[in-house]
Amino acid sequence: MTDHDKDFEIERERYMSHMEYRKTLTSAELEVAGRFTNASLTLAGGALALTITYVEKLHPKLEEMSWGWLAFAWFSLAASLAASLLALLFSLNGTHQAIKNSDLLYNKWVKDKTTPYAAPVNLHSNWTHYCNFISAGGFVLGLAAFFVFVLNSPPTVSQ
Repeated sequence: MTDHDKDFEIERERYMSHMEYRKTLTSAELEVAGRFTNASLTLAGGALALTITYVEKLHPKLEEMSWGWLAFAWFSLAASLAASLLALLFSLNGTHQAIKNSDLLYNKWVKDKTTPYAAPVNLHSNWTHYCNFISAGGFVLGLAAFFVFVLNSPPTVSQ
């Protein structure tokens, strides 16, 4: 075995080790992203439902100032829900694109073993992260605005 063959074998093993580790990280990232999105959808949807129930049952007459905080809370929670759904869509598209890229790179390598491995940037992944941040921010802002709303207009007792 020549020095070139030894170097190639070491490089190949390093690459295979890197790809196995990357596969593990990608799998973990997808699992965590899915759990985060599910939690975001559940929490934002539940918070939105609770605020609507609060207004309907405990506080049917609102002062003018209270409407602003309530509208902001609902808008933020709705934005959180929309961003979570968009994150799911971008994640799905990103995974699909990553599979296509991987197949394309592998097929190029099969035809020409000297083809360097250079995975293209997957913009869907970036958009998934942006939507997750918007979702979390919208949820926090929505809860904070609803808290201010409740403090400014406590429930009325109806008999």
